[in-house]
Amino acid sequence: QHLEFAPSGVKDGSILPVADAEAGTVTYEEVWPGVDVRYTVRSWGVKEDLVVKGPISKSSFEFETDGAAVTPTRSDRAPGELLVGGSETFRFAAPSVLDKQGTDVSGPARPVFETTNQADRADGRAPGQNLKLSVDPAWLSGLAKADFPVTIDPSTVIGADNWGSYATRCRTGRTWRGGRWCTSRTSG
Repeated sequence: QHLEFAPSGVKDGSILPVADAEAGTVTYEEVWPGVDVRYTVRSWGVKEDLVVKGPISKSSFEFETDGAAVTPTRSDRAPGELLVGGSETFRFAAPSVLDKQGTDVSGPARPVFETTNQADRADGRAPGQNLKLSVDPAWLSGLAKADFPVTIDPSTVIGADNWGSYATRCRTGRTWRGGRWCTSRTSG
């Protein structure tokens, strides 16, 4: 399975990544006003965090996708997960939200990950799907400035089989800020 995803509405090449070799992260600052997107490569997949740095009016964030279809899980085992290509081994975990101390505040934040259909694309590619990550707008707007940053975590997970996850330049040649993230499942 192959899936490419990148924040919707971000002009290609407009934001350069900031790498932190010690932490093993790449951060794209101000992807949306007041929101950084941080990626960390882990043995189990690519950990993606949206870091909301202060009060903002936006409570949902969309990502364009290319590649395998993304569908909600049909399992009670993992409500809120999205499957890539129908596979249990390649998926987006149910999102979570952490406060600035790292405490899980997903209950009141009520994060939701869902798919939406794309309209025709300006670059002539066929319509596909968007991934939409949202938190409760009343919860987010109710936070005081001192409550930030908060981290929204929609991690990509590769199952515990012989598959690998990697980030690379997309096959389509399109770039997102110098190197659009593409997550692929390949045999190891």
